[in-house]
Amino acid sequence: MCYDRECRDRAPRPTVKILNAGAAIINMHVIRLAIIGTGRKPETAVMHPAQVAAIADIMESIILTGTTDEERIRLAKKFIEESPPVTIAGIPIVQDPSLPPTVIEFRDSAGMISRIENLAVPA
Repeated sequence: MCYDRECRDRAPRPTVKILNAGAAIINMHVIRLAIIGTGRKPETAVMHPAQVAAIADIMESIILTGTTDEERIRLAKKFIEESPPVTIAGIPIVQDPSLPPTVIEFRDSAGMISRIENLAVPA
């Protein structure tokens, strides 16, 4: 608690929501939990390139679910290579190699809104 006048008169800083993913892969439920209740709309999802690779792996597994056709598998892999993920849940991805590979930060113009930590990293 702050009793000093100068401290009381300062504008409150926006809080940052931090979510521990428990070594899970990124998914819509985790993204929703990280953003809901913040009262702000994320403009970018900042992540290490390893997380972009994880998202590409998820895309590939979704495209290839239930197929055994070799031509379809080849085309799907070519599609993933030529069209890497550029959004996650409709939020533009910004790659930042300086971030730890287990972290994704959601940001707006005012700064960081939320952070997902302890994500699984593809091997």
